Amino acid sequence: MVELTTKNEEEQIRKFGETEYIKQLERKAERGGVPDILEATDSLGRLGASGALIRLCTSENEFTRECAVEALGKFGDASVLPTLHIAVETDKSQPVRNKADKAIGQISLVLRQTADLLQKDGKKGAAEIQAAASLSRQQTRQQAQPRVCIRIGGL
Repeated sequence: MVELTTKNEEEQIRKFGETEYIKQLERKAERGGVPDILEATDSLGRLGASGALIRLCTSENEFTRECAVEALGKFGDASVLPTLHIAVETDKSQPVRNKADKAIGQISLVLRQTADLLQKDGKKGAAEIQAAASLSRQQTRQQAQPRVCIRIGGL
């Protein structure tokens, strides 16, 4: 799950404002070396900056994409599942696809745990959350199946 922000992150947010700091982290993840990419994507995850992480999933840099999908999994927000499913299905890098699949599993686990807690408390919505978690994992398994394309005529 998402960690609290660090003192340095809080200082940077006060200094630049959250929006500008997120832009700086995104640039750092896009242009930096390995330590910069790791630090920037971790910070973006802690800040809940899923939009920036989603954009980084399309980076030219394979390691940046890998760190971005991993941070999205730690973020635990089901709204990022479509991005992760796309990464599993279409990313040209096997390590990125593997990390995206793992991130989907992490989010599905959080959804199942949330559903269990709601069910124990007798609150509504548990069944819907459980179904979303199951569907998420099922979609990933289906996408992982080999596909056969047949060309017909000039198509």
